[in-house]
Amino acid sequence: MYSFQVFLTWKLFFHYSHPLKSFLLNLMKKIKIERETKETDISLMLKLDGTGQANISTSIGFFDHMLDLFVFHGCFDLNLSCKGDLEIDAHHTVEDVGISLGQAFKRGLSENKGIVRYGNAFVPMSIDESLSDRYVYLVLCKFRY
Repeated sequence: MYSFQVFLTWKLFFHYSHPLKSFLLNLMKKIKIERETKETDISLMLKLDGTGQANISTSIGFFDHMLDLFVFHGCFDLNLSCKGDLEIDAHHTVEDVGISLGQAFKRGLSENKGIVRYGNAFVPMSIDESLSDRYVYLVLCKFRY
């Protein structure tokens, strides 16, 4: 009986217009971004409501490692493949991956419902007895700087 009530509640929730409906549906979808420039060729698939699974290949070891941690701790799923002009420098790869990730998050959080503008967290790290603090500010304005 209880599971039927929950199913009926969710069915009604998704049938009628609710402020969180589009936000929850956006979390469930996968966002695909393709970006090709003179310097890079990027293929990216992001799932916001994921499990922290990452398949990242940029050919920059430390950047891959940092993106992997970002995905793991953010509980996103990310498939990222980037071929860049590493014989010149790594900055084009890092720059274009950042632009692509920004586009994916913007598309995934398009209506900004259920999202707060800013937040912070203090995370004690028991391994090395340090305290990490992070602040996030999302610019949700319709204009560009």
